Amino acid sequence: MGDEGGEVLSILDEEVEDWREEQGVRDGEMHVFLGDSNGPGLVDAGLDVSPPDIIINRTESGRKWTSLSIIVRRDINWWQLAAQSFGCTMGVTVIWLSGNDSYPHPKRPLEPLIGLDALEAHILLVLRTLRDVARRVIIVGPIPRFRFDRGLPWERTPAYQAERLIVKMLQRENLTPSFAEVCCVGRYFSVRVRSRRVVGDKCAQLFADDGIHLSSAGYRLVLSKLPRWLQPDAGA
Repeated sequence: MGDEGGEVLSILDEEVEDWREEQGVRDGEMHVFLGDSNGPGLVDAGLDVSPPDIIINRTESGRKWTSLSIIVRRDINWWQLAAQSFGCTMGVTVIWLSGNDSYPHPKRPLEPLIGLDALEAHILLVLRTLRDVARRVIIVGPIPRFRFDRGLPWERTPAYQAERLIVKMLQRENLTPSFAEVCCVGRYFSVRVRSRRVVGDKCAQLFADDGIHLSSAGYRLVLSKLPRWLQPDAGA
């Protein structure tokens, strides 16, 4: 009797799986958002996913690519434990490091900045580490800082230089489009002046008073440039 019951349960399990496949029902994925102090503003603006998926927030003030390359395994371990607890599979890593590697710290203006070659090495280390666990990686590009870039053409800002570095590196390392992609959002924090895009005074409304973090309008602008599945409430 016990054996017969086991056979019935096995058949039912297979039938359930067949039904789930036919109906397009899937297990949820656990995604993770890694960011700096601009990250919470993006979450408040509506960064999210639709059920059965879940996205967890792992943002830290002051986070840079240089620091993430050292602690990314800690974040991966936390992500894996959360996915296991909720019965989810590992999904997508969303990274938004908005520019701490490229701009002076407001309280430590004389602190030296990392060079582009060294920055590339740290970014590549993070991506190679994530490749073992993440289905994909979405990098939200850096943004200019009104405090430092006011009046500058977009192409002369440190944010632009970092964005170009990431784009070219992903292409050279054959990481895009199969594994990683960049959402280039920095140019939207500039205005067209004749033939160039400039971080003009009209852009001030997109930034908080410190000229580093964003206003609510700025965070909504960034969110609007991300894949639709990361903004499920858009237009609601």
